[in-house]
Amino acid sequence: MKKVPLTILIVVCLVSFCYQPLGAATHHVFPGPGNPIQTAINNAQAGDTIIVHAGTYTGQVTVTKDSVTLQSSGGAAVTIIDYTGVWCGYWSTGVGGVDIPYGVSGVTVEGFTIVGGSPASDALISVGGDNNVIRSNVVVGDPSSSGQDIGIHIGNVDETSEQLPSENKIVNNDVYNHAGSGIFVGNWAGVGNVISGNMVHDNVIGGIPGLNGNGIEVDRALGVVVANNSVYKNEAAGIKVVRTAPNAVVNVNRNTITGNGTGVLSEQWRPGATTSATVVVICNNILNNGFGVFNSVQATINAKTNWWGDASGPYHLLSNPSGIGDDVSDNVDFIPWGVVVNPCASQEAQLVNSPVFGRKICPLADYNVRKAEELLETVKALLGDAQLFNLDTSEVEELVEEAEILLEKARIFCKKGQNCIAGNTLAIEAQNLLEKARELLESMLS
Repeated sequence: MKKVPLTILIVVCLVSFCYQPLGAATHHVFPGPGNPIQTAINNAQAGDTIIVHAGTYTGQVTVTKDSVTLQSSGGAAVTIIDYTGVWCGYWSTGVGGVDIPYGVSGVTVEGFTIVGGSPASDALISVGGDNNVIRSNVVVGDPSSSGQDIGIHIGNVDETSEQLPSENKIVNNDVYNHAGSGIFVGNWAGVGNVISGNMVHDNVIGGIPGLNGNGIEVDRALGVVVANNSVYKNEAAGIKVVRTAPNAVVNVNRNTITGNGTGVLSEQWRPGATTSATVVVICNNILNNGFGVFNSVQATINAKTNWWGDASGPYHLLSNPSGIGDDVSDNVDFIPWGVVVNPCASQEAQLVNSPVFGRKICPLADYNVRKAEELLETVKALLGDAQLFNLDTSEVEELVEEAEILLEKARIFCKKGQNCIAGNTLAIEAQNLLEKARELLESMLS
């Protein structure tokens, strides 16, 4: 029987758009009926490479073999996986359009444009295993979604599971137009996950205000590095960190975060929940956001050495009232800050030392601190008398507690003239609370 030359087989394959393995460890995929990418995965062994040639593909893809490389031959511009109008499965169940399930590790997905999604909640790429790489893809969502449309998701919804996805890398992707979060790490995730070199932008609030519209969201994850990304024009937060996992560390560094509703948002998972999670936000460019860094959690964020859009630093009413950069909330430690763009580009970043504000007002501030301290002693004496008579002093005790907090902050600001304007303001506020407490006590005892 006469053998058919290999070149003829290749031509026939190209014309008929078939799937044809061309070697023991490398498989080539061409557009065709059915789901040729999934067929290639089913026929592959652990460690194989699957080369996907230019064209548009449909159908959900589940990678079930370890260490498989799924790679386009011509790059994202010409290799498209289209899920427009297709429900890929709830992201919260760990299912995605391109899905790497729990327990599958070492997979690389590289060089695709993945578009669409359904009006419901879903994820276009979902990662549930360890040591996987999602690289150089364009992931475009459905901004009309009424649910949570996620671009790339790392997580396992079962917090009691030992399989918390760890050591995954999301690098050099372009992720946008999601009515949810562009990149979401959590529900739950393990340690060592890295989000780096991505462009994450133009994600919108969509159907669920308060949950949607974030560029990068980290929620119930034990360890994440978010570095060297461009995060811009996201309707809610550029980077949102939900601080829940005990002893978790989220490191946000060397990103450019601009034009978002809030640059970096830190909040608690549930009201009243406590956590020892650490959030570090350093060496970033944070500018032209509606709000720079907002921390609604009592634990302080380390936000030193960032560029805030101006050499005067970020604006904070008490700690830096002359700053004209992006605003920061309370519980954000932003001193020292960078005075140039890319403040950590060199090993010795140009920093500004702790500022000194209102030295001329320091004597007045010291006077008001002493006056508040004297008033506090008077109120405590009256409070002791009222308690001897078993009077209800709960309202007074709350006023005293709040005044003591303000007074301690005033002492700190006045120390060495660091910020006498703020110290004076806080001392007067403490006095006002203590005056009210004294009036209540005198009325009780009269």
